[in-house]
Amino acid sequence: FTHKTAYEIASCLVGSEMCIRDRIIRDPRLNEIQYYTLSTLVEQQFEKQPPKSGLDFEEHFEFIMSKWKANEIQNTPESYVNFVERVSEVFDILKNSGESILVVTSGGIIAKALQNFLGLSDKVMIKFLLASMNTGVTILNYSNGQFNVEQVNALPHLDHSSRIKSRTYF
Repeated sequence: FTHKTAYEIASCLVGSEMCIRDRIIRDPRLNEIQYYTLSTLVEQQFEKQPPKSGLDFEEHFEFIMSKWKANEIQNTPESYVNFVERVSEVFDILKNSGESILVVTSGGIIAKALQNFLGLSDKVMIKFLLASMNTGVTILNYSNGQFNVEQVNALPHLDHSSRIKSRTYF
């Protein structure tokens, strides 16, 4: 079991029994937050060192998010406002499609979408994001004018003892 990008995972599913349609649409609005670029910029501009352990990661991520949201980081690959807009745009398209759609994306997009749907604070959204494991399956259902959360970050595909070590956060 090797790490794959979202596109590689989606490509594996096309033509399989799990895939209804034989096409993939790559939408850049589903690209992950460029955390490592933001982290480097924060280190350069605010002399904030990257976390040395997992325990420091939450505080570091909160710092980056607060500076990014306040538009205080110079030369970011995208503004926080643009990030929020692109996530909202893609979920508006999904909810109006009238179809069941598999979206393969990263935790930052899922966390932001859940924040929007559930009215979570930034602090809670960050805690959710940091607790989410790679390859987790989240199921959202759009009905009665809103997204409903049916499942968050489930990992049944990694339950077998031979795959337990494949559970990762980064």
